[in-house]
Amino acid sequence: MTNEQSKVRYYRDKHDAFLHYSDRPFPRCRWWGEREVRFLVIDHVKGGGAEQERTLRGYNICSWLRFNGFPKGYQVLCANCNMAKGTGAYCDVHRRKK
Repeated sequence: MTNEQSKVRYYRDKHDAFLHYSDRPFPRCRWWGEREVRFLVIDHVKGGGAEQERTLRGYNICSWLRFNGFPKGYQVLCANCNMAKGTGAYCDVHRRKK
């Protein structure tokens, strides 16, 4: 596979995973609604992302999800919400919404 083919597959897998886990006609953060794809990430609903990352063996998470039939237990969050979740806090946007 060429480098260009790898890039195409990576972005296709990312797009498909974001659409699948967004439950909407376009990718967006489940908590905040951010739609800028550059800011979105796949989140493990019950944690364990770092542990899974060590076991992927050459797969990126989006390719792994596609290969495994998009299993349950994942969601799309923006990077801010994902980081806030990891610290047990709310991002500033969510704090203002309360």
